[in-house]
Formats: sequence, C-alpha cells, structure tokens
Amino acid sequence: MSVFWLAVAAFAIGTEAFVIAGLLPTIAADLQISVPAAGQLVSVYALTYAVGSPILAVTLNNIDRRTVLTLALSAFIAGNLLAVAASGFALLMASRMLMALGAGLCMPTALGVSVAVSSPNGAAAPWRWSPPASPSQP
Repeated sequence: MSVFWLAVAAFAIGTEAFVIAGLLPTIAADLQISVPAAGQLVSVYALTYAVGSPILAVTLNNIDRRTVLTLALSAFIAGNLLAVAASGFALLMASRMLMALGAGLCMPTALGVSVAVSSPNGAAAPWRWSPPASPSQP
C-alpha cells in the first residue's frame, strides 16, 4: 500500500473534521436549530472518536491492516453519504458518529502502516533528528 494513498485518506479525514466548524451556521439554519445545538455535531464526533478509537483498535488488533483500513474508510464514506441524505438532526448526529468511528480506526492504522512501509533511509532521512555528538575525552 502506498504511503501516498494513506496521506490522501488522512487529508480527507482531517479536512472533514475541521471544515464543519465553518458550516455550523448554515447547518443550524437548514435544520432550524440553534448554532450551539449544531455545535454538538462537533462534540459528538470528537467524543465518539476518542472513545471508539481505542476500543476498535483493540477489537480489530488481529485483523490484517489492509482489511482494517478498508473497513475504516468504508465506515467513513458511509457516514458522509448518510450525512448527505440526512433530513434531520438525529440522523446527521448518527452519521457524524459513524464518520468518527471510521476516522478513529483509520488514522492510527494508517500511521502505523506508513511507518512500517517506509524505509529508514527514505526521503525524510536528511531531516531526521539525531542527538549531538558527545565531546571526546582527552
């Protein structure tokens, strides 16, 4: 699996997690709820991500990483499609929770896979930090 595609997935998940903040007034107006109530969509995403990520990581620990990434991205995409079709606040909230579970499973797995497939002498080697040499003893 190419690190490039893992980076694309991370970009999509990161963008989705932050772009909603600017859309809260529009979402609130569309659903005819207050902006603070729409802000709960951000809170439920963060809480679901924080609680679901370690639970899913432990639960799916013995499954092939490619399968886990496929499952995680499928859940994330399904959550986004559900959000598009959501006509009410409850369904939109459920879609955000599904997105968070997918993202919470994908991001740590993608980071682990990218480290595993990268070579130690890869493109980032010149920027790798190493401790300064100790002064020699006379």
